[in-house]
This record gives sequence, structure tokens and C-alpha cells, in this order.
Amino acid sequence: MEWRKWMVLVVTIWIQAFSGTNFDFSAYSSDMKSALGISLVQLNYLAVASDLGKAFGWSSGLALLYLPIWTVLSWPPLSGS
Repeated sequence: MEWRKWMVLVVTIWIQAFSGTNFDFSAYSSDMKSALGISLVQLNYLAVASDLGKAFGWSSGLALLYLPIWTVLSWPPLSGS
């Protein structure tokens, strides 16, 4: 029964680690906008790019299983991403 308490703690920490920044973006977005000197539209583009990076970041790890590291590292600059 004691292990369940630790399991709940571990799962809670993992959930916060993986999704915590999605929930508190509104808390620091105005500070980020003023610090970077960007508009709200540019900030939204930055947020979308960040979310897409989180969603599709696994693809580079998968590519490393089958391709040499120099290929995976040179793909973004060559594709314009």
C-alpha cells in the first residue's frame, strides 16, 4: 500500500514535467513579449512552434535509430526549418 503513495508522487511529477509549461504560458507570456520586443502575433507563432516541437520532437530520435547523426543534424538547416 505504501508503494501507491510513491507511484502517485512520481506520476504527478511526470505530468507536471511534460505539460506544466502548457498551463502556465499565460502567466509569463506578457513578460516574454516585452523582453523580446515582439508583437502578440509573433508570440503566438512562437508558442505554436514550441508546441509543434514538443509534438514532433520524437521524430528526430526515431531518425537517429536508422540514420547517421550528421544526417539528422544537417536536415533542419538544409530544409529551411
